[in-house]
Amino acid sequence: MRLEREATVQYKYASSTIPGLLQTKAYATEVLEQARPREAAALQEDVDARMSRQSILEGEDAPYFRALLDEAVFRRAASQPAVWLEQLEALLEWQKRPNVTLQLLPFSAGLHDLMGGSLTVLWLANGKAVAYLEGSKSGELVEDSGRVEELRLSYDLQRDKALSPEQTTEFIQQLVKEIRSCLPAEPT
Repeated sequence: MRLEREATVQYKYASSTIPGLLQTKAYATEVLEQARPREAAALQEDVDARMSRQSILEGEDAPYFRALLDEAVFRRAASQPAVWLEQLEALLEWQKRPNVTLQLLPFSAGLHDLMGGSLTVLWLANGKAVAYLEGSKSGELVEDSGRVEELRLSYDLQRDKALSPEQTTEFIQQLVKEIRSCLPAEPT
């Protein structure tokens, strides 16, 4: 997380959930509840910590953040439609920011070497790049420049197969429309 705060550019590939920096409080709560049983106070502390990280993407010195989201991210909805709707609408708001770009990697892109986890590539102000590979129960910081370059190439190759940011926005808007059509009408 320290390196994340120092980064000037951040590339993120997510295979199954919305990246933490883009999560709403309700979505983050549901994700973190599934991680391990704990007391409500400890869960709230973890949720608050995740929410506070979002300040990284705000302000004049905010890094450029590009997220490549596997289609599975959008097919595994939150358990409550209202929570999922709020999260999707939040993604649309993030997509409007000049320093944030979201792209969907469709299932039709086929198999690739980033499946099964997430990847973060960070470019630091000193010119150094590092990567972080994360699974559901583990993580690995990669500082070797050759390995970081290989991971960045893997990311770039998948980004080439992704929907454009505009197509991604349209995809999310369609999901929002579908969810809204299934929700009970609000009283007038």
